[in-house]
Amino acid sequence: MPNTEHVTKILIDMGIALLSFIIGWIVITVFIKVLRKLLEKSKIDKSLHAFITNGIRVVFLIILAIIILQELGLNTSSLLTVLGAGGAAIALALKDSLGNVAGGFLILINKPFKCGDVIAVNGSIDATGIVDEIDLMYTKMHTGDNKVVTVPNGVMSASVLTNFTESGIRRIDKTYNFAKDTDIAKIKEILMEVAKNNPLVLTTPEPIIGVSSIDAYALSVDFKIWCRADDFFMLSYKIEEAATEALRAADIELSYKNIDIHLQ
Repeated sequence: MPNTEHVTKILIDMGIALLSFIIGWIVITVFIKVLRKLLEKSKIDKSLHAFITNGIRVVFLIILAIIILQELGLNTSSLLTVLGAGGAAIALALKDSLGNVAGGFLILINKPFKCGDVIAVNGSIDATGIVDEIDLMYTKMHTGDNKVVTVPNGVMSASVLTNFTESGIRRIDKTYNFAKDTDIAKIKEILMEVAKNNPLVLTTPEPIIGVSSIDAYALSVDFKIWCRADDFFMLSYKIEEAATEALRAADIELSYKNIDIHLQ
């Protein structure tokens, strides 16, 4: 009989623990959904949303785990004491994860970028894209060809970050090569007209057009224009097409530097 009572008590405790888990999970899920909606309506930086919700979720799950352990009759005080004694070992095992969390805090405090910014990590083309989410441990972005790139926050906070969006404007740099005897004034006039005719080109700062180099083979002219950061990629293609068409219409041919080789 005592064995039966003991088994019954264990089953009851397990049932209560399971019920506590289900109720707790539902409450946490509903709370997080409501919190997300409130954050979307608030003036809090969007970059903080995932960080806040995930941080609160982790805290609630830890509390729920402690409650379930107590329902099962386990001594949570002893468990916490053991975990505290093994804190150094746990910290060592989780050093990368803790480093990512610390990196996330540094990103949110220093704000080198925010969601929606175009950034490059260490100048890498593969790690250049639009920031979608700054999470507790990772930052997610998508590239121009829609690849999803996930970078640990520890790596992100220790990297050289280039933010292409923060200043609001960007410069498009083009260089065209011509035959060395081409009329420089005519080239500058045509390129300036191309810049003026495109409404996406900013008038301030002014376009920069000038000879960057000249040698025995060719004349190189730089064409630099400013635009809004959001217009950079589209304008880069449009201005290339417009400049090429305008130069051809004026019978000014683009050329490449040639090297003559004389065989003896």
